[in-house]
Amino acid sequence: MYAIELEYATRTRIDQFVNDQRYEDVMTQTACTRLLLRHNIHTTQPTATTIVFESDRDRTLALLKLQNSSAYTARLVE
Repeated sequence: MYAIELEYATRTRIDQFVNDQRYEDVMTQTACTRLLLRHNIHTTQPTATTIVFESDRDRTLALLKLQNSSAYTARLVE
């Protein structure tokens, strides 16, 4: 399995709201869509913060492309 985990920066949360992962899920899906449209990299998203790739080549290129975000830090999953 070739995967990348996106570690999101801590966000301020309001006590009255449920602590959910909708933000992380949407941001990860957006990253997957951009990888497909801009670089023809096909992915799957098994969790709100994990992206799985078809090959190590795709994962390496994606890691480089995902590094310029201030919302998250991309790291390899072994």
